[in-house]
Amino acid sequence: MLPILTYSNIDEAFDYIHQRPRPLAMYLFTQNKADEARCELQIASGSLVVNQTIIQVAQPDLPFGGVGASGVGAYHAEEGFRTFSHGKSVLRQRVPNTVGLFRPPYKRLIHRIIEKYWPFL
Repeated sequence: MLPILTYSNIDEAFDYIHQRPRPLAMYLFTQNKADEARCELQIASGSLVVNQTIIQVAQPDLPFGGVGASGVGAYHAEEGFRTFSHGKSVLRQRVPNTVGLFRPPYKRLIHRIIEKYWPFL
């Protein structure tokens, strides 16, 4: 069942949507390009479908998922891979760690290097 709500103007519809949790999908029926652009920019939803319903789920190259109460993450295509994957950073220290040389308190050697190469400090 798909509920259909009618409004006198689009501002009423935007007010109604903004007063509720973010929708999983937003279905907008309009021929007005300005209303379409405004809906895309001002309504946070998992997906926006213009002049059609439910077809976005069947598109394997489009991400599908919600925001907020309607769900977390995106499924399908590359976004689905990223949702169910975890990128891990790996750092291997191959040489002696010299980072400590650049933190205070400085040793005498660092003071000499600073005085020689950065005399303006």
